[in-house]
Amino acid sequence: MKMITQVGKELKISSRGFYFYTELFLTLIILFIMLFIVPEKVVSEKEEYLFYNMKPEISQLIYDKSIEKGVMIKAEDKTFKLKPSTINVYPDRNTVPNQFDGIVMPLNDSLEKLNSVKNADGSYTFNFTDETEVSGVGYAIYDGKDGPLDKHVYLFDNFAAVLRLSSQERNIGGIIYYDKNAREHYEMFLSGIVTEKFKNASYALHNDNIYDVIDDAEQQTVRHLGKIDPLSFKQSFIPLIIVYLNALMGIFIVAGHVFNDKAQDVIRPARVSPISMHQILLAKLIASLPVSLVSALIICIPIMQFQPNYPLLILILLATAFFAGSVGLLIASYFESMKSSFGLMMIILVTLMLPIISYHLPTFSPLGLKLIPSHHILLSVKDAISNHADGMYALMTSAVLLIVSIPIIALSAVRFKRAH
Repeated sequence: MKMITQVGKELKISSRGFYFYTELFLTLIILFIMLFIVPEKVVSEKEEYLFYNMKPEISQLIYDKSIEKGVMIKAEDKTFKLKPSTINVYPDRNTVPNQFDGIVMPLNDSLEKLNSVKNADGSYTFNFTDETEVSGVGYAIYDGKDGPLDKHVYLFDNFAAVLRLSSQERNIGGIIYYDKNAREHYEMFLSGIVTEKFKNASYALHNDNIYDVIDDAEQQTVRHLGKIDPLSFKQSFIPLIIVYLNALMGIFIVAGHVFNDKAQDVIRPARVSPISMHQILLAKLIASLPVSLVSALIICIPIMQFQPNYPLLILILLATAFFAGSVGLLIASYFESMKSSFGLMMIILVTLMLPIISYHLPTFSPLGLKLIPSHHILLSVKDAISNHADGMYALMTSAVLLIVSIPIIALSAVRFKRAH
């Protein structure tokens, strides 16, 4: 009962404090930006350049059929300015150095027609000295019949133009042709700007034994998660916002309240109060949870509406705010003011922000980033708002955060007893 009374007192004090209104003000500003400024979807700016090594009537027929299927529409044509350039082409990917500036592609009839110089390492050097303009016939490619825009494709009747554009603009180029057996072939240019995983996937998919690849893929065990609706561009920012600007802000909020109590010499008399120092600190921490949770839901509900698993989301947010508050208590036990602790807080905040890199680039998830708690918090919140996971990952993350918070609070209480 005394604990509940202490929490009530802390709630009243925090509701009159500077940090409460600052958190609310920032939440409303972010909500306005998300609702009226951040777009729901981002128009794809990816471009791909293709050369159809066939009669124009045949290539036009192929694209007309794709338009009928609804996966492609006619887009505006585009004129490109070609600059003088020197391009190195590596026909054999096994001879490509680790660091290179050029294009990886097999030799073909169109490539052999261009003037080139063969180098000692097996590559070919093509020199283009002229500066000219070329026009490409534009098409917009969509991800499925009802999917979002994937890329713009531009068709050229000049193979050299595709080769030069791919190297100059650092975009994917390709050549499509049919052999004497009426089999379609697609050769992709890899311009040294893609990841090794992408290169390996491209080599696996574009080869003569594609059916062997399909057979191997079908033998792999796949766990179906049901229908998955990916987050939109706007929705993808929600985990970042509610984790860093709401839940993890508990570090500053709790520490700020403690520093304010220290300045008013409230901590020292509290040692002779009916409740223990552990309970006093725990009450301050618990009083900070409603602010973090409500501010996070104010942003999440208008954007995500009924999509998230709210019980799971609330659990992970409360566990995160509890963990952040415990860290704030520990920091406040070592310093006397917000000013003196600001440097350490910035180091902690920057460290917690590093997993943003792996959040936007999932292929880059080194062990160092996985050891940072915010990495798992972000993934758990993303699972909760996407509502296409079983929730075990978020439950485990919440449990670990709560368990880790207990010794941190205990250490903070010991520090306060010794210092005051």
